[in-house]
Amino acid sequence: TKDDHQIELALLADSGLKVVSPSTSDPSQPPLTNHESATTLATSASSDVVAELLDVDIDSEGNYIHTLAIRNNKQTSNAKARHSLVITHGYFTGLGFFFRNYHELSQVPDWDIYSIDWLGMGRSSRPKYVSKRGESEDARVAHAESFFVESLEEWRERMGIERMTLCGHSFGGYMSALYALKYPERVEKLVLVSPIGIPKAPPDFEDRLRQGHGPARRRIPPSSSCTPEYESAEITDAAVKAEEASEAAANKLNEPSRARRLMIGMAMNLWERNFAPQWVVRTAGPLSRRLIDWYIGRFEWLSETQRTALSAYAHQISVLPGSSESALGDILRPGAFARRPLIDRLGSITVPTVFMYGANDWVDFTGGEQVIRRIAGRVSTNLYRISQAGHNLHLENPAEYIITMAGANAAQMRHFLADTYLSFVYWTVLTSLGLCIWYFPLWHMGISGYEVALLSNISPVVLGVPCVRRVIRRHRAVAAILGLAGVAAYAIASPTQRLLAVALGSAGVSLSFGATLYTDKVQGTGRLERDIQAWEAGLLVSIAVRMLFQTNNPVWPAMNEANGGWNKTGLALGVLAVLDVVTRRSDAVAEVHEAKKHDLSPGTTKRQAAWVPAALGFGGLLFALHSMFSDSAIIGRWSWDGYPATGPQPVPWGGLVITALAAGFSVGHRADLATGMLWWGVGSAGAALITLVSGWPGFAGGLALGFYLGTVTRSILRAVALCPPGRTLFAGMLWYNILVLGHVWVVAYEFVPGGPLLRERTWLIVAATMLSLYSGVRAARSSLVSRPASAHDSPVARTHRHRARSVFWAAVVAGWAAMAVRLPAATRTPVPFHPEQRLITAAIWTVHFDLDNDMWLAENRIIEAVRDLQVDVMGFLESDTERIIMGGRDWTQRVAEELSYYVDYGPSPRKHTWGCAMISKFPIKKSTHHLLPSPVGELACAIHATLDVHGRDVDVIVSHNGQEENPLDRKLQTTELARIMRESQNPFIFTGYVVTKPHAKNYKILFDGGRMHDIDPTDSDRWCQYIGYRGVKRVGYARVSRGTITDTEIQVGKFAVPEPNEDISEWKPSYRRVNESHYAPEYHFPTIFRGKGVRGHFYHVFKEPRYFE
Repeated sequence: TKDDHQIELALLADSGLKVVSPSTSDPSQPPLTNHESATTLATSASSDVVAELLDVDIDSEGNYIHTLAIRNNKQTSNAKARHSLVITHGYFTGLGFFFRNYHELSQVPDWDIYSIDWLGMGRSSRPKYVSKRGESEDARVAHAESFFVESLEEWRERMGIERMTLCGHSFGGYMSALYALKYPERVEKLVLVSPIGIPKAPPDFEDRLRQGHGPARRRIPPSSSCTPEYESAEITDAAVKAEEASEAAANKLNEPSRARRLMIGMAMNLWERNFAPQWVVRTAGPLSRRLIDWYIGRFEWLSETQRTALSAYAHQISVLPGSSESALGDILRPGAFARRPLIDRLGSITVPTVFMYGANDWVDFTGGEQVIRRIAGRVSTNLYRISQAGHNLHLENPAEYIITMAGANAAQMRHFLADTYLSFVYWTVLTSLGLCIWYFPLWHMGISGYEVALLSNISPVVLGVPCVRRVIRRHRAVAAILGLAGVAAYAIASPTQRLLAVALGSAGVSLSFGATLYTDKVQGTGRLERDIQAWEAGLLVSIAVRMLFQTNNPVWPAMNEANGGWNKTGLALGVLAVLDVVTRRSDAVAEVHEAKKHDLSPGTTKRQAAWVPAALGFGGLLFALHSMFSDSAIIGRWSWDGYPATGPQPVPWGGLVITALAAGFSVGHRADLATGMLWWGVGSAGAALITLVSGWPGFAGGLALGFYLGTVTRSILRAVALCPPGRTLFAGMLWYNILVLGHVWVVAYEFVPGGPLLRERTWLIVAATMLSLYSGVRAARSSLVSRPASAHDSPVARTHRHRARSVFWAAVVAGWAAMAVRLPAATRTPVPFHPEQRLITAAIWTVHFDLDNDMWLAENRIIEAVRDLQVDVMGFLESDTERIIMGGRDWTQRVAEELSYYVDYGPSPRKHTWGCAMISKFPIKKSTHHLLPSPVGELACAIHATLDVHGRDVDVIVSHNGQEENPLDRKLQTTELARIMRESQNPFIFTGYVVTKPHAKNYKILFDGGRMHDIDPTDSDRWCQYIGYRGVKRVGYARVSRGTITDTEIQVGKFAVPEPNEDISEWKPSYRRVNESHYAPEYHFPTIFRGKGVRGHFYHVFKEPRYFE
């Protein structure tokens, strides 16, 4: 009737489709069909969309299939042909039940959307259905199935659809699967949404029903397949037996009454006689609408208006004359088990097939998994579980249902990439926080008070407050937006305010990560595993990006456009990622409902992990990944020990680091192996090697440790997710912070209370880290299911892993590509500046860890200064930046590659010094790293290198030694330097940092005791940096101002090296100064530093270079 028609239109209008009468419709938009009863609809959002309601005749007897047809006429530039999506509904519903999906589907270009009512159902025609109940069961089933399958084929022919993506829900999924089996050439892709009829009924199922017990509870024992989220349930054999015993006792106490058994028996007999639920509605008279209102009233995620419209529609289609609804008894046994299960038939399917289930679906998803195991490898197949949804997933979570159905792989990959980028932001902010904090004690030469910003990462403690937890769960994007503050901080010039912005970003990313772990632990969604994989992928992407940018992260707040930052690009990508998170859910009501549901205590089948060991494991894991594996060069520098046995160079062998991590992450789902004691021993052996052994063996140990960390990451984080979020994440981050401080105190013990307890004890920090990991993996092992290998082949788990691995290994490929791009520069043979004059220009500069006076990375300007000075050999002091507080980076790589130098990084980060490094245009034949005597204060470092300078061996020392507070240390260190120089028979150049005034006691120990000459004994305005020489001809000496890069100037000396066979034993220095014109231009210092100089660098103290005869 006309009223029936208006009821349906009112429901569809709620989907965003606006009714337009044929007389007022847009004449420029041709109808999809010339069917005379078509009613034209149009969307209010776009004139490109045309929609029609029509009845499609399928035979000469007046039967028709009621159809909603939607066409998006907008074409993409690369569209080859139009596609058709056909949606079929489930039992007791109609096409109107998909009203929450049509608007979104209509926005997809190049697609025609068709939603139909099955013949005899909905608003399709109602022919008389004659059951073959009196014949064999096979004949009975075949007749019923043919009724629906053949009517669908007739409809397809009348519509002129050549091939289609066929999507069926519940009963519609059952029939769609049969259609695809019979007409595979007409099906491009099959989407089965919570399909009934796949598994076989248990042997005693009907007997249990007749006895009044109902179906047995479905359990997921250790031997069964389950989604990744079920991996966090503790379901042991003992637990199953205890549950069975409890259920048996309950059944005995609650033995069904005789009346109950009679009622169930009567219902089963009615079912066998093809009585359908609609018969009850039709015979209920005035009460029929109340029955429907009660049924629809369960859909509390709908608004009141939506429930009213849907109830009116459901009532309308239920009271129409009975027809094919009675075929349900021919197809299904009581209890919704198929008489001819699809599990026996879908093994021969030949079209790509996707299964979709709600996370709380009453239909058993394992039926779909069983089918996938049979057809995987032969046809493309996937299984998805829609979060926050039950059987009617298209109604309960339309947003996730739509993106999964309309483009599952592309949409899910987009979400995964967005989460990966937000994880990249996490690692960006995490690795930049220490760098920004370090600026302040560096300039205060002690504790500054700004170190308290480190505690910003304990923000997840607020998740312990239920109301805050609910707010964060509903508005997770808020925390992600706070995290972007750490990326946007680059726009703030003030170091103090920039640190505050980074601290805010640190609080945001930590809170976002904690909320993600807690919120997405809900069983059945598979989201926790996916979120952890995105976190892992973010680390790998961060490493790959830093490999390309020569160990810097281009979106650090210490980067800007002037020093090579890509901050605007990074911030823009972050905004896009947050928008993806915001738009991923369109139903706030459903989210609130789900959030309330999951505030309930965990079920008895899930055992909570011990939160203290899990927290320690998380803190140790985060520290290990950050301190050793946030940059591909770190473990290479840990194993560095000088020339000629350099071990692995950062380029290209840093590629092995990201490969080891990715390999570990790729097998991290094997919790049973990753959490074993033996495997922890392997990781500990790797940690011992990288801590105690140099060269390739130490590097190999580091790779083993990286692989181990990759394998245990998922298990530890899943264990953390099972614990109370506030206190667990608070304790974990607090332990991480303690390890970070210990990581600093092993070197900076001179400035911190209690520092001597950790003096030079990196091994103690590493041991504490490994013990923390042990506690974490044991907590994980006790709380996670140990499943057989077959369980790890769950289709859902495989889908997540396949997607994550594609990103993992894409990052690895990108990292190796970066190594390939950098390799020519890294292996290019350096050329000295003035080989014809046999000159060597040597310099010394304390660079303050490559962090300038305004908290920006300074290597760009360091490179420019070194290039303009035309330095052949240069010593850099305070150069070891492969620590958490300096960003975990190796800035010397960029200097060496950009300017073509050999580089000696100096003593490795595990040698407990602030670092001294050397770059050289001359081949480094041999270098020895010295830790100078330091009985009281901090360790002092020195590099003693032998260079091939124009065919003659020349020794060079670069040293950083002596604290003003420790006279004994300064004396012993200076004496050791003098011994090294005195015992060498080669020409010698000293460039170092010695805390002494000219001609003071330690000065004399250095020069007189070392048989060395000061480059300019008359220069009395020196305090720490000195250049000395022996056996080479001094040409000139200059002092260049620091600019704003550091607090220490550059000192440069020029020397002429004797011929290879020239006797130098009688050489003595001349202190007679000469004019610059005394030498040819090749011997001169650059003129650009005269006067005001360039970039803040100019000749100072004596305003110009000094030259000597």
